[in-house]
Amino acid sequence: MPQTAIPTAAGETAGSDRAPHYLLAYLEEGRVRVYASGKPGLWVGRQLPGADEMRIEAELQRLRTAAQADLTERVTRLAARMGVDFAGITIRAQRTRWGSCSARGSLSFNCLLMLAPPEVREYVAVHELCHRKQMNHSAAFWREVASCL
Repeated sequence: MPQTAIPTAAGETAGSDRAPHYLLAYLEEGRVRVYASGKPGLWVGRQLPGADEMRIEAELQRLRTAAQADLTERVTRLAARMGVDFAGITIRAQRTRWGSCSARGSLSFNCLLMLAPPEVREYVAVHELCHRKQMNHSAAFWREVASCL
């Protein structure tokens, strides 16, 4: 197993005398690619995240943790008031949805909701819980949403 070292310059290698050396190539945006020494053009298949990506992932994790606490409390309170149940809550970093509700009652919310005002999180939670009564976006569904807000 090669030793690992934190590189200080492009092209720095890491390894031991008994193991292959690895070339660490710096790319744009702080990304690093790892190549095996002695094998030109062979990329070992690992692209390490750059500093910006690591900060973004750390912030997303912070938002996921906050969303889990906020939305669990919010959904539990609203579900009791609305007389519905749910199977569980999952927090993701979705690209196209703020929330969803499965036919089995699993609720999923976007962690980026934590960047929205509390009123928006309340609305999205009500919207998804209303799907426990109406699994569509019919007129009856929208009446249910309106009656719960």
